Amino acid sequence: MLTPQPDTLLDRLRRLEDRIDQVARGTLGRDMVSVAGISIRSQGGLTVKDSNGQSTLFVGGLTQPTSEPHTALRTVHEEASGAGALRLAIWDKAGNVIFSDDTPSGAGIGRPYIGGTLSPYRTADWPATQSADWDPLQRWMFNRQHPRIHAIIHAATDLADTTGEARLRDLATNTVLGTVTVAADTAGGLVIGPVAMPGVFGDVCEVRLEVHRTTGTGTVRATLAYAVGMQS
Repeated sequence: MLTPQPDTLLDRLRRLEDRIDQVARGTLGRDMVSVAGISIRSQGGLTVKDSNGQSTLFVGGLTQPTSEPHTALRTVHEEASGAGALRLAIWDKAGNVIFSDDTPSGAGIGRPYIGGTLSPYRTADWPATQSADWDPLQRWMFNRQHPRIHAIIHAATDLADTTGEARLRDLATNTVLGTVTVAADTAGGLVIGPVAMPGVFGDVCEVRLEVHRTTGTGTVRATLAYAVGMQS
């Protein structure tokens, strides 16, 4: 004959704890838990909806156009255009806006301001060479924030029988980033890139515009008209 075990308070507390754990596992194991406009997905994701059922906040996994999953934070304003659009901004510790979108237009960024490239307009003012060897005419120095660069070179020769080449070369690694052919009628833009930029984030880089003459007796001129860092 089995002797019954005493049903102590500790036993009851343990059974109650087990039941709470089972309920918790069963609740969170569902695909979705929703209450008071807040929905939580079992695989990760938080959605907050207003009284009209419109999603106003989402945190969780999304799929990019490349079908690669990533984690995102998305907010939606009830007026998604014009003056009523939600502003996106990031402040530093001093209270300065270091990044923001251009809310009134609905396109592009408001901060930071991005400078352009200044170069001579007249061809006669462009740096020039008659050397058959690569001759450095200009340098572009920058802090490496992007993995790639994109550049446009304006170049031309002064005689019809003269041709040359222009290239961009990373000084630190001696990597030629791109080479273009220069002739008398190539005063327009010669594009290099987007191309991978050697180095790591934060490097102070020096890229040189180098030119040489390949045929003829004339002069080859070139200037770096546009140069920016770009994303992958």
